Amino acid sequence: MQRTTLAVVGMCFVASALGQADFRAIPFLPGGNSGSAMAISADGNWVVGISNGFNGLEAFRWSQETGIQGLGDLPDGLFVSAAYGVSGNGQVVVGIGTREDNQEAFRWTPGEGMVGLGNLENEPFYTSVANAVSANGQVVAGTSDILLGSEAFRWTAENGLEGIGFFPGDVVFHSEAFGVSADGSSIVGLSDIFPGTMAFRWRQAGGMEQVGFLPGGTYSAGYACSSNGAVVVGQAETEDGLCAFRWSSAGGIVAIPDFLPDDDMSSANAISGDGNIIVGEAIDFDGQVAFIKRPALPMERLIDVLTTEYGLNMTGWSLNSATGISSDGSVIVGTGTFEGLERGWIVRLPQPGTVSAAVELEGYLADPTLQGLLVQMRMPGSTIPLETRTLSVDSSGIVRFVTGLRGTFDLAIKGSHWLRSVRSVTVTEAGGNGGSFSLTNGDVDGDNEVTIGDYALLSTAFGSAPGDGNWNPEADLDGDEEVTIGDYAQLSANFGANGDD
Repeated sequence: MQRTTLAVVGMCFVASALGQADFRAIPFLPGGNSGSAMAISADGNWVVGISNGFNGLEAFRWSQETGIQGLGDLPDGLFVSAAYGVSGNGQVVVGIGTREDNQEAFRWTPGEGMVGLGNLENEPFYTSVANAVSANGQVVAGTSDILLGSEAFRWTAENGLEGIGFFPGDVVFHSEAFGVSADGSSIVGLSDIFPGTMAFRWRQAGGMEQVGFLPGGTYSAGYACSSNGAVVVGQAETEDGLCAFRWSSAGGIVAIPDFLPDDDMSSANAISGDGNIIVGEAIDFDGQVAFIKRPALPMERLIDVLTTEYGLNMTGWSLNSATGISSDGSVIVGTGTFEGLERGWIVRLPQPGTVSAAVELEGYLADPTLQGLLVQMRMPGSTIPLETRTLSVDSSGIVRFVTGLRGTFDLAIKGSHWLRSVRSVTVTEAGGNGGSFSLTNGDVDGDNEVTIGDYALLSTAFGSAPGDGNWNPEADLDGDEEVTIGDYAQLSANFGANGDD
C-alpha cells in the first residue's frame, strides 16, 4: 500500500437474485482500458482512484449518480495524477500529481480544482504525496521528501504542511503517513526505529506512538485507522512473511491469520469506522485475492462471501485487492480483473433492517450533510419514540440507519429550524424505504410551528453574522451565514405552517 510513486495496479453490473447486493465495475475515463479504485467516501457514495484515458494516467472521482470525472493534473510537465483519499461526503480528494516532471501532493475540490500542496522544505525537486484526508476534508496526511530523507506530514489550511517527526533514535530520517482518522485527530504510518521500521499512530495530544512488531519481525506499517483512531490496521513482518494486523492500545498488535498459515503474505488496507470490519489483500493458492475480516469470523475471500452469502454471479471476475470501506462497513471498493482488463469495482452489502429516506431541507443553500436531523421511529399514530437518533443526510441527500424493529411504523424527521414530517415505513430484514421528506423551513424557536415567536427571534438577529453579539444560527434559514431579508422572505412564505406531530 505504499504510495510514494505512481502506478496503475465500460460498466459491468452484477446483482443478486434478491436484488439485495450490488456489484459493479468502475468505468474507465474516456479512451481508457485500465483503472484502480483506491478509496471510498465515508458515506459510501464516492470512489476515487486512477484510470488511463486520452490524457494519460489521471486521478478520478466517481459516483453512481454522476459517473466518472477526471480531476486533471498540476500545471506543467507530464500529465500524470492519481487520487488516494476522499473526504466523508466526496467533496475533497487528495493524491499525487505532476508539476514540472516532479510528483507533488494535491488537494482537489469542485470549486478550486487541483491545488498543489508543495513539500516540507519548499524544494522544487522534492516529491510529496497525499494519501488520506479527514471526513471534513480539513486534515490531509502524507509524505514529503526532506533534505535528509522523507517525513510524514499533516496539512491544514491554517498551517500548511507540517512534519510530524520520527521515532527517537531514527538516524535515517524516514517516516511516511498513509492514513488519517475521520475526526482528523490521528495519523498512522511508519517510521524507522532500531532494529527496523515500525508502524506508528500519531496524535496531536501525544505525538508518535509505537504500534510494535509481530513476533519474529522487524517491520510493520499502519495503513488505516478507525474513525476515532483507536484501532490501526496494516501489514507487519512475521517469521513466515508479511501478515495483516489489527492494533489497539488495549490489545496491542495482533496478526490476522491468512489463507496460507506457513507462508504469510497479506495486508490490511482499510477498516470500518467502528474498527470491526477489515478489508485488504492476501495470497492464497489462486494468487492474490481481496479479503474481508468480520468479527468472530476468520479471514475470508471476498469473492466467496459475495457468491455464497449474497448469491452474486461473479463469473469472469478476479478480485485482487480491497482498498477502501465505508464508515458503516456496507460498501467496499478495490481493484480486480474482468475480461482481461484491470479495473476498479464497488460492492454494496445491505445490512439487515437498514431504513433509508430522501430528505430535502427547504430553502437551504449550504451543505446539507452538516445539518443534524432528529430521526425517530414511532408506533403508528403515536408521538412517543421507540428509537431516537441524530443523523445527517449523505452527499446524495439520503439519511440511513439500521434498526432492529420489524413491522410498520411512523418515521418522523425534524431539522433544527425545519418542521417535523412524518411518513409510514414498513421494515423487514431487507430494510425499509421511507420515501421522500421535504422539510418546511422557518421554525426558528424549534417548537414545530412557524409563528410570531419565530419572527421575533429573526428580528433580533437581523443583520448579524457569526461572531456578532446578536447572531443566532437558527435564524439563518438559508445557511449563508448572515441573517438578511432572504431569511425573512423564507419565514414569511411559511408563516402559520405547522409540522406533523
